[in-house]
Amino acid sequence: LWGARHYNKVIELEPERYEAYNDRGAAYFSLNQYGRAIEDYNKVIELEPERFEAYNDRGTAYFYLSQYDKAIEDYNKVIQLEPENIVVIASISELKIITGNYKSALNNIDSALYLSTEIADRTILRYLECIAKCLLGKDTSESEAIFNELLKEGFNILWDFNKFESWLEEANIDEGKKKFIRKKTELLKQKL
Repeated sequence: LWGARHYNKVIELEPERYEAYNDRGAAYFSLNQYGRAIEDYNKVIELEPERFEAYNDRGTAYFYLSQYDKAIEDYNKVIQLEPENIVVIASISELKIITGNYKSALNNIDSALYLSTEIADRTILRYLECIAKCLLGKDTSESEAIFNELLKEGFNILWDFNKFESWLEEANIDEGKKKFIRKKTELLKQKL
């Protein structure tokens, strides 16, 4: 907790310095103290309401607390402030899959694919597209073909699969679909 104590002193000396709350929130997040992180991100938003990073970070903390509606709400605020933030659109799509809103996830993915130029982002979106289509019982062959082609490119991704994989273990979906999702996940994890 050295980091958090350090920021406590900065906040004591400069209580209006949003960066100190943001950094302390990140320190709490890294220690899996998501509730405390959220408190600090709340203060950042109070001091700097247009700071999209605070909504993103708070949304991620809510995601880790399985407060999916609050996470989606914060991620949607990021999109209001940064309409072409593909990573956040992908995170919203992932949350919609977790919460069973497969069709809405697919709509998000479709619109994001038109915005995305980065190969890593496009690959994550195609991965999520394969999953959403599978869960909707739609034909995945075209999405899979594009996904497989993208995987041949040289790139790395930054993506946390832990929460999604935990959801998948508990999800009330048929085992064939789970197997499909696990296979796509393992292919994408090779790009970490």
